[in-house]
Amino acid sequence: MDAKPQNRSAPPRPEAAPPATAGPRVSSRVLLQGGCLWIEHRGTWYRLRETRKGRLILTK
Repeated sequence: MDAKPQNRSAPPRPEAAPPATAGPRVSSRVLLQGGCLWIEHRGTWYRLRETRKGRLILTK
């Protein structure tokens, strides 16, 4: 008798809202209207962009 392998991947996590004390909230759609967002932090510039898979990437 051949046993089928079981799918043991974790179920997807529900997206949790940040706590009310986390400060202002802004949608990534609003921030990334032009495809990417440049952020200056302590004299260094970073680029925030969305990948083809919908993930956010922050790079120097």
